[in-house]
Amino acid sequence: MSDLTELATALPEWATAIASQLDNKQLKKVNRTLAMEMRAVNRERIRAQTDPDGSDFVDPLKASNNPMFRELTKARHLKFNATSRYAQIGFKGSAAKIARIHHEGQRSTVRPDSSKKFPYPKRELIGISRADRHIIIRVLRESLTAD
Repeated sequence: MSDLTELATALPEWATAIASQLDNKQLKKVNRTLAMEMRAVNRERIRAQTDPDGSDFVDPLKASNNPMFRELTKARHLKFNATSRYAQIGFKGSAAKIARIHHEGQRSTVRPDSSKKFPYPKRELIGISRADRHIIIRVLRESLTAD
């Protein structure tokens, strides 16, 4: 859901060099570890109701005692996938539709039986913060010492 093209330029040159030296099996292992770590970080950020930049989510129109996206943080909705070429986290199924509406700030109906569409404020659910870049570098460093 998040555009991660800037990540390669944000990593130090040595991290990119390390990744290019690993074989496919090692890369898949590193990407799997990275995906699991990033899923955990993003899950905690969603539970804390904050964007990756640290700002709080825009409050919902109707005040409630329950936090938003309580169900979306569960493992059955927030999935990860890793191959030797990429690490990916995101939402699956109907949860993906709900997450996309909030992540991009789209217009949608509140209930399926309603035809009236409401604008939802943008709430960035998945992304990479500055602290997350340190996690990525740590995972790459650990991949060197693990083998």
